[in-house]
Amino acid sequence: MTNRRALDNTTPKVLAYVLLAMVGVTEVGLFVVQIPVANKDLINAIVQTLLTVTVAAVSYYHGSSAGVRATNEQARMLLTPAPATEPSVTVIPPAEGTTTTTTTLAPPGGPSAEEPPVVVAPVR
Repeated sequence: MTNRRALDNTTPKVLAYVLLAMVGVTEVGLFVVQIPVANKDLINAIVQTLLTVTVAAVSYYHGSSAGVRATNEQARMLLTPAPATEPSVTVIPPAEGTTTTTTTLAPPGGPSAEEPPVVVAPVR
């Protein structure tokens, strides 16, 4: 049984959007705020780390979770048994002037009282 609460968890989605907002604000801030020359390497490392974490979060949200959800749905559809249908048999009378042979089919072990044997009459 699948845990519905785990599938409906919005934490990865919120985390991905918060990180995307942080990247946007940081990028705008880089154009607006004058960065001292001594701090450029530090700011560069912080922005690269933020971008890396954002890519990982977005990849997880859109890749892993969505892929697993799709795979689980496909597996569920494949494992769900098809509705049972009654077998149908069409009886075709033999053509005039032909001889027929009757063959009786029974399950392995012989016919049982519950299941009558199936009679097949081949047509020419």
